[in-house]
Amino acid sequence: MWWRSVALVLAMAAFGARAEVGDAEKGRELVAEMCARCHAWDPEYPWASIGSTPSFMWMARKLDFYRERILSVTSRPPHIAQRFDVSIEDLENILAYIETLKPAE
Repeated sequence: MWWRSVALVLAMAAFGARAEVGDAEKGRELVAEMCARCHAWDPEYPWASIGSTPSFMWMARKLDFYRERILSVTSRPPHIAQRFDVSIEDLENILAYIETLKPAE
């Protein structure tokens, strides 16, 4: 689906142009609904993930690596996110939630 690639490029360009993207609370709701099957996403349960699936707390620590991967997850087969109707806005909201998990430096 070529349009997903174009949408991703546009979203990445927009992301780079804005200081803050996404709604963390909406992202938390999406994560609980779609991502919790495989990923640990709640800091109170940091090990509640499947196998080698990275936790969202880990992703928050390594955002330089995971940012682009999060925003392009629906175009990275195989990933269960492809089974959901996930928009760029949804992915930005999920990223905003993950950013709230970043430890203080």
